Amino acid sequence: MTLTLPLIHEMGNILGEFAVDQDIRAGIISGPDGDFCLGLDPDAILNSSTDEIAKIMAGIFEMFGSLISFPKPLIAEVGGNAVGGGAIIVYTCDYRYMVDGKGRIGFAEPLVGLPITRTLVLRMRQVMVPSSVSEAAMEGALYKPTDAVQNGLLSEVGISLEELRKKSLSKINVLNEFPRRQWSKQKEL
Repeated sequence: MTLTLPLIHEMGNILGEFAVDQDIRAGIISGPDGDFCLGLDPDAILNSSTDEIAKIMAGIFEMFGSLISFPKPLIAEVGGNAVGGGAIIVYTCDYRYMVDGKGRIGFAEPLVGLPITRTLVLRMRQVMVPSSVSEAAMEGALYKPTDAVQNGLLSEVGISLEELRKKSLSKINVLNEFPRRQWSKQKEL
């Protein structure tokens, strides 16, 4: 799966609805088996005008802001490659699970001369082991799931999407024991 402008807007709309729905206590973001998200659709970029590219990039930044400011716990279930924009989605989640042996996670942008934004580097510093941030942000390292757990990018690995769903639901049950106010206050820090 790749990120297109309609998909970016759809994710923003869903996050907006879920943020205010009091019956929804947490969110799970998952992708198809084999791939989570490979980032921006290269064909959409190559076949777009400068104005269209600006809209796509603005959409990515808006989506990142919506994810990072989502007031409830977010869990990523990664069934395969999460590169570029896909890695952004995963980085913004509070709990990050990935199928072991299924793909890589990280940013390839530095490999083609594109910088990683300051906001994203700050988020990387929040979730990753400090010594791994430069490698990820400056060298475009793509990590195997077990390596991503060791550097703090992922919370855990599992053997299948079904196992990841069990981990997610178990985590939501634990989180449901805490007052809702705590989540939004903690995420503001």
